[in-house]
This record gives sequence, C-alpha cells and structure tokens, in this order.
Amino acid sequence: MPFRQIASHSPDLGYVLDVVASPARTLLATPTAAGALPVFAADTLVPAVNLAPFVAQPGSHEQQRPPTFSEAHFAGGGGQGADGALLWWASHEGRLGLCDPEPAGGSSCIWTLPILSFSLNASNTIVAAGTEQPQKENGDDESPRLLFWDIRSSPRPLAAFEDCHSDDITQVRFHPTNPTALITGSTDGLVNFFDITTLDEDDSLHQVGYFGPACEYVYCLTHVETFGLYTFPDADLVKLYGDVRELAARGGVHLEYLVDAHYEAAEQRLYLYSGTWSGDLAILNVGLDGMEVVHTLNGGHSETVRGVHWDKAASRVVTGGEDGRIVLWGSAEY
Repeated sequence: MPFRQIASHSPDLGYVLDVVASPARTLLATPTAAGALPVFAADTLVPAVNLAPFVAQPGSHEQQRPPTFSEAHFAGGGGQGADGALLWWASHEGRLGLCDPEPAGGSSCIWTLPILSFSLNASNTIVAAGTEQPQKENGDDESPRLLFWDIRSSPRPLAAFEDCHSDDITQVRFHPTNPTALITGSTDGLVNFFDITTLDEDDSLHQVGYFGPACEYVYCLTHVETFGLYTFPDADLVKLYGDVRELAARGGVHLEYLVDAHYEAAEQRLYLYSGTWSGDLAILNVGLDGMEVVHTLNGGHSETVRGVHWDKAASRVVTGGEDGRIVLWGSAEY
C-alpha cells in the first residue's frame, strides 16, 4: 500500500543526520548538522523538546559550542519520562553524552579522539565507541581506537583496542540480545566480531563480517554501495549482491546510494533503504533471489535522505534529509 505525506517539519537547524526511535517508538530524535537534537512525537511530528548539548575540546579554554554529531541512540531504562528512555549521542569532538528527554538533562564522558560510531550492549552496562584514525605530529597515521566504558562507574575507558582496524571505525554494533557480542566495521574493509567476556584484545578478536529470528545473520553495507549477507558468528557468506545501483538499474529502477537496512521481526523480512541525490527514496525487500522495490517515497525531500524510521505496525515512515526537512509518511488508513 503506497505511503503519502502526512506532516513535515523544518526546524531550520541544518540538515538532518538521522532519525532515531525510542524503544517504545513514541519519540523520534533527529540530530542535525548545526548541533541541535530535537525530539518529536513519533505519530504527529509535534516537537517534544529541543536538546542543545555543548562541547569544548578536553583541556582547552575555548568557548562552549554545539557538538558535531556522529550518531545518536535511545537506550531503555533510567529516563524520567513515560518512555523511560535515555538519549545517547557521540560527536566528532570526541564526546559521548546522554540526555533525558523528559526533563532535559544529561551527563557525559569524554575521550580526546573523534567518535564516529558507538553502541550500548543489551544489558545497558557497557558502551563501545569507534574513533577516527588519528595522526601523529609528524603526519604519520596512528591506529584508530575501539573504546569501552562501564556506564555505571568511572568516565575513564575500561579498555582501548588499538590493533583491530587500520582505518576509521565507522560502525560499532552490539548484538541485540547477547551483551558480550560486538561487531565493528571500518573503511579498511574489515568487519570484526568480538566476544568481550574479557576485555582483552588478543582474546576477543575474530575476523568475520545482525538479523533473523535469533539475530543469527549479519548484513553489511559499504561506502561504495555494495551489500552482503553473512552468518553470525561464523561469517560464512550467504549472499553477495554487489553494487545495488547496478542491480536496481537492471530492473529499471534508478538508485544512487544506500541509506540503511531494517529487519522486520514480525514477518522475518529484511528491507533496504536506498535513494537518489534529489531526495526520492525506495524501500526494497531483500531476498536470496534478489531485491524488489516495495515502496517509493517521492517528493518529500529535495536533497539526500540521511535517516529513515519505518514503524510497519503503525503504517508510518519518518524520513530526514540534508534539505533540513523531517517528513512523516502514512499509508491510506493512517
């Protein structure tokens, strides 16, 4: 059933980096390039609160300024609002923070390297973050860090892995149910699996490349728009689709980049979000025999779509893009 635009919001805070849903799917956070973190009601896009964290470089005397967000995630438990969720965020200034949307507030732990991606484990006790590849004063490259904190105690990292990747760590994801299983991805082309039962890098690392009824598979998107499926934790190849743009073009569909993938547990289906630079979006059903476009969302954006949240049970999609617009889409019965 096709989607239509229900509502839109343009907060005039720079382009939207992502659309992030709270565990109960009642709130949506949309971090922006201007350093704002507006939160909306998921069903109406009515603004709930505009969080405005500030950062300064550790050890510096510079004036506080908005962060340059890299990621944001909700985590269940500990919040004061009806949803009970805390909103975590990471920035390129090397800061990891948390806010309670109701009421707004927060605390944070700081690391001196720019954070590109982070994840909280299933027990909400450990947070892991991947950094950019730093440079020495002489211009030589150092190794990026995979950092771990126990969020119940000290703001100092529990551990720092330095030999797992040789370039920027762009993806860090804990397993949805196993609190000691972690996957990382990097622009060095590696996808690594860790068992962090002990935070020892030599004991933890396995070279490999999460979806399925028991999260027994992994999907991988790359910056050159390729897509592949693997088993977890053995990393056996299930299907390598190659360049999705070329695959879509054979079916007469014009796509230019990949946004993200989404696993719909109720129907055990994997979907891929892909778009065009002019702001159109396609949702593709991923099967072992190929991909099929099941929905198109056109005319809501004029530039690249950065974030998508699809609540299939509620028959709605929310998208955010580089044009600064946040758009609520609903099916005919919405």
